[in-house]
Amino acid sequence: MGKGKSQGDLADVVLEWPIKDVLNKDLFKDQVARVPNTFQSIHHYFQSYVTPLLEETRAEMCSNMENLSQATTLKIEESKRRRKEEGFVYNIKVGPLKISTPNSTSTSTVGGKEPFIPQRDDVFVSTETKPKVAYDLLKEPSSYHVAVVTYVKSDQSGPSYKVRVKASKPIVLPQSDNNKKFLLAVLVMNIKTNGRIWKSLCSDPTMHRNSNVIKDVLQPDSMVGGRCHFCSSSQGIRVEGINLHEELLSFGLNESQMDAVLTSLYARQCSGKHSVKLIWGPPGTGKTKTVSVLLWALLQMKCRTLTCAPTNVAVREVASRLVRLVGESCPTRDYCSLGSILLFGNKERMNIDDDLEDVFLDHRVDRLEECFAPSSGWSHHLNSMIEFLEDCVHSYKLYLGNEKKEGEKDSLNEKKKGEENSLNKKKKGEEDLLKFHKFVQQRFSLKAKGLLECIRILVTHLPATLLGINYKRLTNLHHFLQSFESLLSTASIADKELEEVFAHSEELNSATSQLIGRKYKRSTAPLLCKIRSDCLWLLRSLHGSLKIPQGLGKQVIQELCFKGASLILCTVSTSFRLHSVEMDPLEMLVIDEAAQLKECESTNSLTTVGHMPCYSHW
Repeated sequence: MGKGKSQGDLADVVLEWPIKDVLNKDLFKDQVARVPNTFQSIHHYFQSYVTPLLEETRAEMCSNMENLSQATTLKIEESKRRRKEEGFVYNIKVGPLKISTPNSTSTSTVGGKEPFIPQRDDVFVSTETKPKVAYDLLKEPSSYHVAVVTYVKSDQSGPSYKVRVKASKPIVLPQSDNNKKFLLAVLVMNIKTNGRIWKSLCSDPTMHRNSNVIKDVLQPDSMVGGRCHFCSSSQGIRVEGINLHEELLSFGLNESQMDAVLTSLYARQCSGKHSVKLIWGPPGTGKTKTVSVLLWALLQMKCRTLTCAPTNVAVREVASRLVRLVGESCPTRDYCSLGSILLFGNKERMNIDDDLEDVFLDHRVDRLEECFAPSSGWSHHLNSMIEFLEDCVHSYKLYLGNEKKEGEKDSLNEKKKGEENSLNKKKKGEEDLLKFHKFVQQRFSLKAKGLLECIRILVTHLPATLLGINYKRLTNLHHFLQSFESLLSTASIADKELEEVFAHSEELNSATSQLIGRKYKRSTAPLLCKIRSDCLWLLRSLHGSLKIPQGLGKQVIQELCFKGASLILCTVSTSFRLHSVEMDPLEMLVIDEAAQLKECESTNSLTTVGHMPCYSHW
């Protein structure tokens, strides 16, 4: 049967292979040609690796099938064909096997040491009996079924999972009265990475966002890796507000590390050509440290950069070092502007902890969704605080009136229990009423809590460039709200003085401030009055200038995060997702541990960058 084709998904090719082809080590022997040293075109380059990728996929399947007895095995509990779709597409439910022993019954995934959760692009062999080795499948080739997972329903907690699969043959559950016959799903491999490389190889090169850099690199006389003497001899690196070269010296890089960083930064400033840099070093020479410093510098330059690595562990290490560097320069522990950094991928595989949570896409979307909520987010807390600071005295009078009405109602209900008891309850109720100072302290703390949290979310998760002048207003407001709350809880101030603080217009002029100062010389009233005025000015300014969207869905917020980030981190394989994201072009690509990549794997990352990228390998 067919050995492969150069169109469609890799899954379609795998489903076409019969078991004898999977086990045939010579299947592509006559098709795999020697890869040339030079290429006539991008198409020629891509096509040179199509058949080798097929052979690599077949070889991995064959190798994994040699010990099927230890493979993760699930029971297919339900199967329903989706007849509106072409081919054998099914919604199935898979769960752990029940293994019976003389004394008990337990569940297991057989080969799996931990509970197994199906993933998209998992390849299963479906069979009624568990094969021990691959050649057991040759005994009854007609019963050999392969299925590839195409969709996994989210938010499933197990132990059974609903998935959608595309199969090579119909998946029909055996009919059995005693439930002793059933279908097994034996995990063979996951083809996600190879599938993404396949799509890149088989797509039209001219449809990539940027194929010019690949074309330049493939030229036999390419000077793409050369240094532009004009750019490298320019006076320093242009960054608004700081001398970047002096800042870099504070990181303690040695001469070769500093040269690697500066070479990449100079290349970014060069608008004359594409630039590909290969920077290498033996283990223990500080390559990851150098990468993190480079990324920190690119962040200061507001250079839109994609940073990739072959594995989740490597990406996590780079991200951790970068966040640590950024955190060291934060003015306060309450918040740190991290909105320009975005890490995305599989949370469990990346082992995201508290240190990286604030730059991880899923967490960022959840926090911003809270802040954008119309009835409980930023707008709600902002308006509530303005109303409180403006009309606090009126709110207190309403509180007293409501409490008085409640007290009178309770008194009427208590009349039947005796006049003396009613008088005692009335006296006790009056004692329970909050004094003005206590009322202000409690209500302000309650309202400030939600507003302070929204400020932390906005400052942390939205880029400072997107917030503009409002970034400084938000940080100042955060400081004033904390100061006001602290003074209310620690200062000794009479109710009359505090009422006068709230009685004045929010536009506090110097005459009013001096008047309060003379009247209450040893009181905190003048300071409270000043902070209240500053808070109201900032609140009103933000109300008019900071237009926070309300009620956005997760998908729209995700797009907002990608558009706002200037430094995106993910695995090389996951960068494939960026092709479907609408955002400004990326300028630079940095790949850590590039030597561990498969041939052509980096094309997915490379073709996401803009027209004049700088491409650095580590």
